[in-house]
Amino acid sequence: MNAIKLTGIVAAGTLLASSAAFAGPKWTFVEGTYVQGDEVNIGGGDSSGETDNDYLSLGGSFGFAEMYHVQGKYLNGSFGGGNNASSNDFDGYEINFGVNPAITDNTDFVTNIFYVDTDFDTVATGDAEIPNCSSCLDTDGYGIKIGARSMISDNFEMSAYGLWADYDIGGLDNNSSAVSGSTTWAEIGGQYYWTEALSVGLDALIDAPVVGTALRFTGRWSF
Repeated sequence: MNAIKLTGIVAAGTLLASSAAFAGPKWTFVEGTYVQGDEVNIGGGDSSGETDNDYLSLGGSFGFAEMYHVQGKYLNGSFGGGNNASSNDFDGYEINFGVNPAITDNTDFVTNIFYVDTDFDTVATGDAEIPNCSSCLDTDGYGIKIGARSMISDNFEMSAYGLWADYDIGGLDNNSSAVSGSTTWAEIGGQYYWTEALSVGLDALIDAPVVGTALRFTGRWSF
């Protein structure tokens, strides 16, 4: 099933399940996440050409004027590995601007515009931390994220999003021979609030860039 169609189905289910009156989602918070991806066949990992992919991120969100938010996060991770290949490191950042109008007392419709920039290191010929590394790839792009967040009880939140992004993948040595492309994926998950401020979350990423189908674990402190 197409990831965007699946997101639409889950988002509709989230809205149907959210008829009870609870407070809406919080938009000002700091969080840390860990994403563990599946084995993506890119022709370079273990003996079957599959690679292990994961990353950490630290970031936050600031909500203002009742229906707007800005967000940012720092990413650091790796892809590759397996039996016959080295792991390839990357780091970068993502910034978002979005609107989150309430469509019920406990549910927000969300539209985000985002920009992401990452530096990849091919490891075999250099280290990303060395200036002017000839093996480093700069990748940047922009996209849109549409979906819903809903508090379906006092301490449990559900969310579902469809995402589209357009990327430029730079070539070696200062972005020569850049390659462009676009992709779509989905994010579906939940957040459990131990207190009004402290929560933990689990999301499924479906056909996401770099990590493929993945699980995202989140620790969040809301204000």
